Amino acid sequence: MQKGQVLIFLLIGILVITVAGGAYYFGKLQSQRPQDIATPPPLPSSIEPSINPEEVVKTFYSTWLNCEKEFDKYALKNGPIPQEVSKQREDCIKKAMADYTVIQKEHPTDNKMWCAQNIPSSVNADKATIAGNTATVVSHHLFEQSGDNQIKVTLTLIGNTWKISDTTCLRSNSSATDETANWKTYTNTKYGFSIKYPQNLNFTEQTSDTYLLLVAFKEQGKVMVGGGFDIEVRAPKSLDDEITYRKWTVVGHVTDGISEEKRIKKDGFDGVVLYYEATNTSGNKQKSTIAIIKTDKYAYSIYSKATSADLLLSNLKFYSK
Repeated sequence: MQKGQVLIFLLIGILVITVAGGAYYFGKLQSQRPQDIATPPPLPSSIEPSINPEEVVKTFYSTWLNCEKEFDKYALKNGPIPQEVSKQREDCIKKAMADYTVIQKEHPTDNKMWCAQNIPSSVNADKATIAGNTATVVSHHLFEQSGDNQIKVTLTLIGNTWKISDTTCLRSNSSATDETANWKTYTNTKYGFSIKYPQNLNFTEQTSDTYLLLVAFKEQGKVMVGGGFDIEVRAPKSLDDEITYRKWTVVGHVTDGISEEKRIKKDGFDGVVLYYEATNTSGNKQKSTIAIIKTDKYAYSIYSKATSADLLLSNLKFYSK
């Protein structure tokens, strides 16, 4: 073999060894790379609500109730309510509506939210029934005089927050449907109202310089206290003026003072219930109320036992002449 051929074969051998070595080296690097790349866990299909539906219901009604209680405390301590304090109450309620509901109300104290003419002493709620993005909760509103008032509250899940979307009255705190089925109805077309009253009561009408109309409902031969109720119609400039006048009629005369004052709504009109203790014909103390409703034209004031206030208010109706 010639010297030139030997050199060629030597070069070819070196080239083969170099290629084989390179292939082995890159293959080794490839075998050292991880075969499985870690991936992040899948995102959850839905976001867990930040608070459960029954807590939303309890918080909403408790917040509203606190707005009312603070307002009542001011009224008891300071008397007539100035406009700025009334606005603070309405703003407090509107904020609760905005924070916990998607319900828009012209009157923030619409009776449908409470299914009652006045405000309860406490609130509670059953455990929610949830179906997808909708939940229902039975809310219990406890009244000192008339017991448990039940409301079915519907909520909708918006983002990760439950919002109240509707309310339905299940059982009213006044059993008007049963108790007043056989009651009579008094109607006054001149002053645009009617009210139901028990069959055992008779009524008399009178007028004076201090009121437009007084209708006294009582049993024959008995005074009003403990046996019936009165309703007076006046035309004051404002609800606060009527409250001041009504307090004057009882404080220092039949009672030492007003023990509680609750703001209410009746058919969209503002009102208040004044609670006090009066001495009945037997010389015993009796819890009594004056329920006042101020419409655009008149103020209607019902004097009665505290246990009758809700029932009488629920049967007081207004209409256009």
